[in-house]
Amino acid sequence: MRLFFLILFLAFLALAAAILSGIEELPLVTGMAEITPAHVERARKILLQYHPRKMKAGIRQTLDIQEPDLDLAIHYLAHRYGKGSTRIDLGQGTASVQATFELPPNPLGRYLNID
Repeated sequence: MRLFFLILFLAFLALAAAILSGIEELPLVTGMAEITPAHVERARKILLQYHPRKMKAGIRQTLDIQEPDLDLAIHYLAHRYGKGSTRIDLGQGTASVQATFELPPNPLGRYLNID
């Protein structure tokens, strides 16, 4: 039982250290997502095409989204719900994600940067 609590405590410390190492004074990602009517229309078409109610049970579908559309959608969600900015770079079998979220006033730093 002691080993379980020790592992749990060490996992909590590792998580806290990871979060604290990402708090900085300068943002890693800056910029605003510019959403045009064309972006909204493209997103609407994607959502209509892959609507869960239209899917048949037991059939697997693949969603094909271009990098700019995914980047814009994630950036919009981060800005709207977390006062943040994101950047996504997709490669052959890889994805690089960077994000910055503004933190409330605190003595540690203004931004949480994730890479």
